[in-house]
Order: sequence, then structure tokens, then C-alpha cells
Amino acid sequence: MLEGKLDKAAQDHDATKDLLAAEQKVNADHQYQIEMLQKKIGGFSKNQNTLVEKNRFKAGNYLGDLNDRAEELKNVKNKLIDQDEEMKSLSLTREKFRIERDFATEKLKDTENQLKALQAKYQQ
Repeated sequence: MLEGKLDKAAQDHDATKDLLAAEQKVNADHQYQIEMLQKKIGGFSKNQNTLVEKNRFKAGNYLGDLNDRAEELKNVKNKLIDQDEEMKSLSLTREKFRIERDFATEKLKDTENQLKALQAKYQQ
């Protein structure tokens, strides 16, 4: 009877030992999976940081380009405003010359009429 209990205890001990070995294997597999996932996460995080830096650099360049374009547009706008002012000034000068020409033409006609009148009077 005692031998039966010892055999039973030995069998239970062996079964527990096998179960413990199986659990240790499962735990080791889980530990390996956790380590692999941590490596993947670390690699992903490193890639994300690299992408963030690249995007930050690209964004900085893009903003610099935008600022340059805005400055160019501002300069072109100012140049157009200056040219518009110059065109207004030239238009006023042209109008002044037109008025002076019309006045001189009218004065010339009056002088021609006076000359014709004097010539007609002289010929009589």
C-alpha cells in the first residue's frame, strides 16, 4: 500500500514536472515573442523618429520656399503699383500735352485767319 502511494506520488511528481516543463517552455516562447515585439516596436519607433525628422526638414524647406515666394509676390506687387503710378503720371502728362496742342492748334488757326484777313485787306 505504501509502495502504491509512493508510485502514485512519483507519477504525480513526474506529471507535475512534465507540466512545469511545458509551462516553462510556453513562458520561454512568450518571453521570446515579447522580446521580438519589443525589437519591432523599437525599430518602428526609430523609423518614426527618422520620418519625423525628415518631415520636419521637408516642412522647414517648404516653409522657406513659401516665404521666398511670398517675398517675390510682394516685390512684384510693389513693382506693379509703382508702374501703375508711373502710367497715371504718363497719362496726365499726355493729357497735358494734348490740351497744350489743342490750344496751340486753335491759336495757329486764329493766327492763320488773321493773316488771311490781312492778306485780303492788303490785296484790296
